[in-house]
Amino acid sequence: SFAACPPFLKEQFDNMGSWMASFGIGCAMVTAVYYFGAWAVEAARGRQAPPMHFRVMSRYGSAAGLLWVIGYFFQQAAVVRAGGPAFMQPLNLALQMITSGAWGVFYYREVSCPRRVVFWLIAVSMTITFAVLLNAERS
Repeated sequence: SFAACPPFLKEQFDNMGSWMASFGIGCAMVTAVYYFGAWAVEAARGRQAPPMHFRVMSRYGSAAGLLWVIGYFFQQAAVVRAGGPAFMQPLNLALQMITSGAWGVFYYREVSCPRRVVFWLIAVSMTITFAVLLNAERS
């Protein structure tokens, strides 16, 4: 069990400390590699590098990134606290999909056919039903 582990080993599995820091550093490194890769491809073709849009991204991109990190932090906390990855990760992904779909259907009006909206609502109700059943199976 995790409680029987020595302190130095527990720190290696610290989801909220070392894991979040290494994940953030890795994301920054991969983003830089992708940007410089795109820059190299454009330079090889004799075109300008893709613009960074600092004025737009400094506000809205930072807000989006901060909200994503907060959400990810709480997802990891739920995995650790509420039942492990076998239950919480599928539930997290299902809730993200439902939330994204709801924004698309109801706020952005991406679906205009009422029949398709009804089918989407049926799919949502099935997803929620199976999440509840998965939780009952876990107990």
